[in-house]
Amino acid sequence: MTTSTATPPAKSHRIKRRLKRGHRPNAFRFADNPHIKPYIFNDLQGRYGHWPARDATATRTFVVVYGQHASIERLIPIVEALREFGDVYVADNPGFGGMEAAYKVGNYPDLPFYAAHLNHFITEHIPADRQLTLLGISFGFQMITELVANYPAVAARTETAISFVGFVNPGDFDAPPLYTFILLKVLANGSRTRLGAGLFKLVVHEPVIVGIYRATKPIQAKFKTLSGPEAKRYAREQARLWVINDHRTHGATAWDFFKKNDLTMYRSNVPAIHIGVPNDHIFDNTKVAEELKAMYKEITIMELNLPNHAPLDIDTPEQVRAILPPALLPVLSTSRNDGAVTS
Repeated sequence: MTTSTATPPAKSHRIKRRLKRGHRPNAFRFADNPHIKPYIFNDLQGRYGHWPARDATATRTFVVVYGQHASIERLIPIVEALREFGDVYVADNPGFGGMEAAYKVGNYPDLPFYAAHLNHFITEHIPADRQLTLLGISFGFQMITELVANYPAVAARTETAISFVGFVNPGDFDAPPLYTFILLKVLANGSRTRLGAGLFKLVVHEPVIVGIYRATKPIQAKFKTLSGPEAKRYAREQARLWVINDHRTHGATAWDFFKKNDLTMYRSNVPAIHIGVPNDHIFDNTKVAEELKAMYKEITIMELNLPNHAPLDIDTPEQVRAILPPALLPVLSTSRNDGAVTS
């Protein structure tokens, strides 16, 4: 497993200057955000964000871990909704959201690598006296499961692990055969090699992706219901996510969770909540829930108010609140933390 090291002050200043200039994989530029700062793991340059709680009664400390095809910016509506219950941390994952990929330092982006990254982030950037609520979105919950299984110090300070449409086993997939073939054989297998990722990079540019989304709008059930301006905005946002995510990392991690990442042997005393979608179009949510009951000593099953695995139009905190299970809100309103982090 890769070890982590703190960043010397000189390097931190140098990287901050590079980030300010907009240095990113694929030369993608991010807007300035006062809550987002440089983050370094094993010499990989990335960012993390910390948003304080809205008031003194919000005592949770959340660590939100996104999966694939995401960025800190894409999670801001979720962040703003969670600030009602506490302060929120989000870090880039190596290879995603604009952070440099594991391959740059000779590592493979497997779950042990991501767990080491999360352990480093939590240890270096979150005060040790804070009890944590780890919220993993989709593939992000696999990272959290690996983290609490292999880092006892983090597990000991975790008051809740939350699966947000998470999964733990390749057998959890229940997508149509054609959908699976395209994702696994064409996209994942095609881009997980250096050559394949290089070929993807030649064609994956914002105008091309926007054109593909617009051309396929009639066959996308939710996307085709969006108005013209909404559809254009969504297509451009999705294009940006394709541009800022490392294609080889995207392919390798997808291949692993389609074929290799069986975590059902893990056992944990960390209390957990699984928030799934009853009619998930990618996973067998009933099977996921049963597996988690065997893995976590305390597990609560809840349901999202969604028609499928992930929404296309979550752009405000109010929309986030609308899809959350009502039973979750009183749980998040209490914490083992004595006070709130409001600054």
